[in-house]
Amino acid sequence: MSRICVKLVPCAVAVSLLACASAQAADEGSGFRIRPYIGATAGVAFTDMNYIHHSHHRDHYHDVDDGSAFVVNPHAGVEFAHSSGFGFKVEAEGFFLDNEDYAIDVWNGERYYRDSMTVKSSGMFVNVIGNYRINDIVVPYVGTGMGFAKNKSSVNGYTEHNSEFAFNVKTGTELMVTDNFGFDVGVRYVDYGDVSKHYFYEKLELDSFDIYAGLNLKF
Repeated sequence: MSRICVKLVPCAVAVSLLACASAQAADEGSGFRIRPYIGATAGVAFTDMNYIHHSHHRDHYHDVDDGSAFVVNPHAGVEFAHSSGFGFKVEAEGFFLDNEDYAIDVWNGERYYRDSMTVKSSGMFVNVIGNYRINDIVVPYVGTGMGFAKNKSSVNGYTEHNSEFAFNVKTGTELMVTDNFGFDVGVRYVDYGDVSKHYFYEKLELDSFDIYAGLNLKF
């Protein structure tokens, strides 16, 4: 069995190389270059906790507290680059928002008192990103994505888990050091949905404005 595997390995490599060569030829003929990539970014998320009060058929947004947390976003996708300089990417992007404490006014039945809520979130987006290659180095982009967030909140000994719809909008610039390696810097708005639905009279929501930097490796 091991001999068969040893014989099959060179064949598999040859087939893979042939497939890659055929795909590259097709890409060059159509003016498109198709490249898978992986990467990750890290940065600071300037978060905003708020709730929505419904009254008289209107939604009133009330700010609860602001904070900042460390966020990490690994991603993998496929880039479609045209010879004109225009292109786009389709990627799966994860996110891990670190613990952050927020000051919360809690109603105990008689009065409000100040307590602290700890919130963290993780999840995934599917992003579509448009970009334009100005030259061999500078590639600005803008994109958006939708997905889900798993939010965990803890306050006064009570812990709550919520799975929520989440979305993001981002823009930035990729700086290509080589044809296969580049730096990524940008800003991003993220809506994580509800982080608490049951502890308070109103639902608490979380969003953030992120500043990030990272790396991309293209194949």
